[in-house]
Amino acid sequence: MAFNNFDSQTILAKVEVTEGLDPVPTPAANALEVFNWSCNPSSDTVSRTPNKSFFVNDEVSYPNKKYDISFDMYLTGAGAAAVTAGTPPPYDPIMLACSHAGVGTATVDYQYLPTSTGSTTLTFYYYQGGVLYKVHACRGSITDEMKIGEVRMLKVKMTGVYASPVDSAIGGSPDFSSFRSPLIDSDPNSVCNVHGTEVHGRSLTFDQNNTNEFYETTKSKTIINSDRKSKANLVVGLETLALFDAYGLWESEAGGVVYWETGTVTGDIVRLSMPNAQIATPSISGGGANVTEQAIEIIPHPTPAGSDDEYVYIIK
Repeated sequence: MAFNNFDSQTILAKVEVTEGLDPVPTPAANALEVFNWSCNPSSDTVSRTPNKSFFVNDEVSYPNKKYDISFDMYLTGAGAAAVTAGTPPPYDPIMLACSHAGVGTATVDYQYLPTSTGSTTLTFYYYQGGVLYKVHACRGSITDEMKIGEVRMLKVKMTGVYASPVDSAIGGSPDFSSFRSPLIDSDPNSVCNVHGTEVHGRSLTFDQNNTNEFYETTKSKTIINSDRKSKANLVVGLETLALFDAYGLWESEAGGVVYWETGTVTGDIVRLSMPNAQIATPSISGGGANVTEQAIEIIPHPTPAGSDDEYVYIIK
């Protein structure tokens, strides 16, 4: 009996023109460079207990079949040529399916803003061990992790409509050439700014925190994005109040710009900016003789200035 190599995984992703309709991604045009990929089927369970004269297990059905997907990917710039053309980075399908709207300005940047209506869906093709798993109508949410001394990573969780897997060869070599090498968050690669003050940023975690739900009618199945409650956590090096007064910002309750930028050269720059973030209760961590453990943790609370603008990704 012959066994296929189950460590061999290839993931393709392509935006759906019509929601739920297979756009047929190809290895040459739609390969996705990811890490820690997980794709597992799930469903609800409906139990029924029959009335019988002997002990019996419940009868069960499994409605609302779907795939739960998670993976990590590098969050990088789009490359100098893409900036010049105003075109998106190669992870564009993921950003769009996580309820973002993208807009490019030639020679300037490509930006992603959150959207509350009309978000895009995508199809995944997942090949492993000679089996193809197709996942349609996918929507999801991102968590962006920035930490000094580490590669900037985007953690993605998505849900899609279940389809039966089939035996299938990949039919081509995946092309990852558009994906750029990541940068380490460091001095001088990174800048962190809170309400106009450049601070000693140690880490920033931003959670888009979308709510996505399986939705089925007599005519269709899909995943809907029903809410978003973005949140963040920022750790900065401890300084005197004259240099950075987190307590004063908390007391004022005023909104202001909070951003973290990775990269210094065009083509490799990614900035997450929260233009109207209030600062929630500061707290001290660490202490003693070890200065590397002395830090202040603050909670930027991203709020919109208008609509769908509580944060923005700027790729340049």
